[in-house]
Amino acid sequence: MADKARLTQLFGILLSNAMEYTPHGTPIEIAAAADKSKVIISVADHGAGISQEDKERVFTRFYRADKSRSDKAHFGLGLSVAQEIAQLHGASLTLSDTKGGGCTFEFQIKFS
Repeated sequence: MADKARLTQLFGILLSNAMEYTPHGTPIEIAAAADKSKVIISVADHGAGISQEDKERVFTRFYRADKSRSDKAHFGLGLSVAQEIAQLHGASLTLSDTKGGGCTFEFQIKFS
């Protein structure tokens, strides 16, 4: 059982972040895989990436890795909300480097 609206919100956050931080014309890759025990969905971009220091904090509420952004269009809530939605579904949301540069967010939910 899953909350369709919340999972839609989670994937919207991941896609929005990928579009925001990837240069125009650069592909964003979405992949899905499933077997009898789990479903994995990933969103990979080829933007600037996230430093190791920032990776440890990127899911923290109000944290913004890009300190130069002084506009208030983003409040640093998206990834923390996505993480909370994943946890409420008994799933994981992880971040890794994309081969060739950028970030890959992976949502994994295991079946009971």
